[in-house]
Amino acid sequence: MKSSLNKSFRKKFQQLPSSVQKQAVKAYKLWRKDPYHNSLLFKKVSQNLPIYSVRISLNYSFLYIKSRSN
Repeated sequence: MKSSLNKSFRKKFQQLPSSVQKQAVKAYKLWRKDPYHNSLLFKKVSQNLPIYSVRISLNYSFLYIKSRSN
């Protein structure tokens, strides 16, 4: 599965506490191996658009927009 980040995401990511950044990197690596791993709580958040939520921690998650090529 291919993924990409935009400038806005990178800027906001840098503003997160370092502990959350580490959790996000760990979750991303797990997602790359298995996007549907139970601990990620991967779920669709829009009925009409291909937008999904992936859990990083109890307080943080990220949104994933699935493109046609994914």
